[in-house]
Amino acid sequence: MEAMRVNCGGDYLRLCAGMKPGGPEVKACFKRNRQNLSPGCSGAIAAYERSRAGSSSEADD
Repeated sequence: MEAMRVNCGGDYLRLCAGMKPGGPEVKACFKRNRQNLSPGCSGAIAAYERSRAGSSSEADD
């Protein structure tokens, strides 16, 4: 989560300013604008999603 804060701040300001930080609107905004995100932000989101997927499958075991 910290990596997203560090790497996605500029993308948030550029693409999703005015939305509540961390809210569902920002998540939807980033998803809509995925192709326009900086490489650092895209990487941070991908890493976060991988970690969440891993946590979910581990919880099911």
